[in-house]
Amino acid sequence: MANLSELGPSGGTGGNSGDTDSDAGFIQPLSRVTNVLLTFDDTNHHALESVRFVHDGATGLLPHHGGAAHEETNVHLNLDEHITKISGTYNKDGDKGPFVTSVQIETTTGANNTTVPPGGVTDGAKYTYAAPDNFEIVGFFGRSGSLIDAIGVVVRKIGA
Repeated sequence: MANLSELGPSGGTGGNSGDTDSDAGFIQPLSRVTNVLLTFDDTNHHALESVRFVHDGATGLLPHHGGAAHEETNVHLNLDEHITKISGTYNKDGDKGPFVTSVQIETTTGANNTTVPPGGVTDGAKYTYAAPDNFEIVGFFGRSGSLIDAIGVVVRKIGA
């Protein structure tokens, strides 16, 4: 775990425990992010509902964060692709609570850049987590209950 760092989180203070959750303890050395699974509640809260990173090999599915009632967006990464930046918005003062309202994933190749919800959300507070040069984003760091209350990332040196 010495090669991993957590950045963030941005968003609200809610979640099941009010404490931060981190994928750092589940990430194995040399594993590779193959997918990021996201759901978005576009009917009630208009917020990011869940996040789950998937790695290859023994690491496999990392913990599920948030709820899971809506259609899943699967961001699939190619073999030579790494996540370099995650950004978006969160609602600080919403009547439904402070939740993450959008997420944009950017990769080294740009082939699988994804925004959830499509088109994004332009109002609200903004967050950005960019991996330093020669680093990649490999997991979730934040707070969740039935929605994603706060979002941050776990980063690691590429090839570590």
